[in-house]
Amino acid sequence: MATLTIPPTLTKGENMKIEVSLDENSTLASVLAQVKDETLRTKLLEVSHDADPHSFLQLMINGSNMNWLSSGDLAKAGEDTSSELYLLPTVKGG
Repeated sequence: MATLTIPPTLTKGENMKIEVSLDENSTLASVLAQVKDETLRTKLLEVSHDADPHSFLQLMINGSNMNWLSSGDLAKAGEDTSSELYLLPTVKGG
């Protein structure tokens, strides 16, 4: 199990911490599916037939973008109880 932190900008309140499981097949969608608060989960997922995560969300695992981690790194993070996940909205600007 790992700890997922969702920042106040996405929760409209304080940091929310949730215990989630990871394995070598984990995706952003599978992590967000573990959010028990249905209102928050719906907010984080696009309203579509397959409920994909919003494109502006990035998941950081122990400081690294999930998109750049190998399946072995994901499995290792899932086994390490001190793994920290941060859900971050992408910031754009100039």
